[in-house]
Amino acid sequence: MVLRPALSARSRFATLLLAVLAALSACGDADTTPTETLRDDGAACERDAQCNSDFCHPAEGICAQPSCGDGVVHDGEACDDGNTIDDDACTNACELATCGDGVVQAGEACDDGNAIDTDACLSTCVAASCGDGAVQDGVEACDDGNAIDTDACLSTCVAASCGDGIIEEGVEACDDANAIDTDACTNACQLATCDDGILNQDESDTDCGGTTCESCADGASCTTHSDCASGHCAYGLTCAPNPVSCLSLLLGGTTTSGVYGIDPDEDGTLEDVYCDMDTDGGGWTLVASTFQTLLRDEASEHYADLSTLDPASGQTGIWNGLRAVVDTTGDMRFTCKVDAAASQGATFDVDLSFYDVSWYQTLTTGTDADSCFEENQGAGYTGPWNRRNNLTGEFKSNLDEYESGFMEGEDRCDADTDFTVDFNDRGMDSIQTDGTDWGSDDRRAKCGSVQDMTTGAWHIWSRETTCFDGRQSGDESDTDCGGSCATSCQSGASCRVDDDCASSDCYLGVCRPDHCSNGVQDSDESDLDCGGSCALCSTGEQCASDADCGGFTCDADNTCDIPTSCLDALTDTPGLPDGTYLIDPDGEGPLKSLEVYCDMTSDGGAYTFLKIKTDANVYASEAEALCAEHGLQLHIPRSPAHLATTLTLARNPDVGPDASIHYARIFGIYPNFDGATCMNTPFYSSSPGCDWSASDDGPFFISLRNNIAEPNGDNTTAGSMTYSWFPDGTVQGYNDLPGPGASSDRFICQVGDKQP
Repeated sequence: MVLRPALSARSRFATLLLAVLAALSACGDADTTPTETLRDDGAACERDAQCNSDFCHPAEGICAQPSCGDGVVHDGEACDDGNTIDDDACTNACELATCGDGVVQAGEACDDGNAIDTDACLSTCVAASCGDGAVQDGVEACDDGNAIDTDACLSTCVAASCGDGIIEEGVEACDDANAIDTDACTNACQLATCDDGILNQDESDTDCGGTTCESCADGASCTTHSDCASGHCAYGLTCAPNPVSCLSLLLGGTTTSGVYGIDPDEDGTLEDVYCDMDTDGGGWTLVASTFQTLLRDEASEHYADLSTLDPASGQTGIWNGLRAVVDTTGDMRFTCKVDAAASQGATFDVDLSFYDVSWYQTLTTGTDADSCFEENQGAGYTGPWNRRNNLTGEFKSNLDEYESGFMEGEDRCDADTDFTVDFNDRGMDSIQTDGTDWGSDDRRAKCGSVQDMTTGAWHIWSRETTCFDGRQSGDESDTDCGGSCATSCQSGASCRVDDDCASSDCYLGVCRPDHCSNGVQDSDESDLDCGGSCALCSTGEQCASDADCGGFTCDADNTCDIPTSCLDALTDTPGLPDGTYLIDPDGEGPLKSLEVYCDMTSDGGAYTFLKIKTDANVYASEAEALCAEHGLQLHIPRSPAHLATTLTLARNPDVGPDASIHYARIFGIYPNFDGATCMNTPFYSSSPGCDWSASDDGPFFISLRNNIAEPNGDNTTAGSMTYSWFPDGTVQGYNDLPGPGASSDRFICQVGDKQP
């Protein structure tokens, strides 16, 4: 028989058994139970639940505090890659890498951890550069994010300004990049006008005269009558109410002989006189005109026959109206006609000019007795004088004495029957075979070689002496010099006598300084009038040394030869000065010789410059080709001193076509590869990390500045940067451009043989 426990007993046993089995299964497994103690940091663990920190480090297998870098993303962490690499996708702060976190990640050029766009790193983690649209403090004056040069900010991130050579739209009417206020574009970059307060355009005085502006008021400067509201430009110098003489009219632009009204005493009353604007330089005012009646050396009021060369009545006096105009001395002219009825107009039998004489003041003093005119057989003689026979063109100087030793105008001061002049004989009591006698001699009428004519006419003319009118007139041997002018003529000017020349040496009608212009090889000259102490000889001329050739080489056959460069010239002749020289870059080759500027000072001297101006902008590659046509290369500043000379010459109007800083806008300096940079780094050939080179691999120098974020890689190897400059010669900015790079209508070529 099988005994079975009661049902209740069986239930209690089952419950006890289950409890024992549960206890046995819990002991030693990975889960804790209320009866198992949690582990401290550092204790071995397999699961988080075993640790007080609720974190079992997965790599180390110990309890630990959760932390950034443990490889587990905890609350508050965006990521945790379990490494200490700060520039991967998860930073060491367990944040996802982003621009602005202060860490330069892959794809970022910079990351300064701020949102400031005006420092060296933009808030987009791109390095600041000209053209990025953000103005970099202390580096850029502006940045409008475009390459347009005609707005308020240039492509070099320099603020547009008057004088930069670029016309700012809506602001400037012009910009010629010079400081000349009197040309078509003022220094305010506005077109010249008739109310700008500046003497410009073709104005004769400020804002008046010329072909554009209104006529000038009296007292203003003028060059022609049309400049003046009055219609008269006195002596071609100053607007005046009325002309004071025929010369005043002539110099203002009246060139036709005829009758004109003049106002010599400036009282507003015009007197009609005949003006000869043709003979002997013109500007002659008729002051005496008589038919048959003989003139005397006495003054008179104005009379009608002063307006004609064919007087109808007899007069005895000389008009004294020019006494306020003709100074102590002036020019006098004497004409006459043997038969006035047959010879009408400006046809004379005698026509004599005398220069810088005191006769007008003497002859118009008063009565005949008051006037003493070269009297008493030489006792009152004041000559000889510079004089001219206008009919033959013969000129005699004040060193050419009269044949009798004097000219006699009258026997005595009160002799009213005597008044005569002559060209080379003696006047009174002369032998009239020379045909130049004029006037009356003991009541006998004289005109040329004829005496006692019954239909004769006599005239006297006066003209002020001028040595300021910019023309050769009177007895001047050249323009406004020589003769009776106080100014002596310089070397090369025309002369008649030694006294015309500042050197007192007139040779074959030309003033010369000394033996150097006598047309003879003499003294220490190596060739005709050159070499030695004279002017330098030219190519092909004979020489004794390089010093005779002035930059040329004196070859073994003692002939001056053209150097190939400024360095060649200075090597041959040490000590040559800065200046313009002739060179032949290819020597005996087919290229023509060039006139270039040689800097014989900077870095020991011998830098060559040739300024080129084109009709349109050209890129650097095109400029290189144009330079090559002359055997040269596009300019490369080699050193700070060479750069300074470059900028000075660019602004020098006396060297090359004109003055413009644009001659220093492109250079023969190129990137080593497309996209080469040199940002925030001094820009010169040996600057570390600067991937730019001179076209000939020689040295170059632009600037020591380290805060220009250019060139930033917008370039190809074919293109030059564009450069801008402060007035003091330091760089204002530069910028590389895509494709063919910058362009300019002005640039400089050089011979590349000179290096620092």
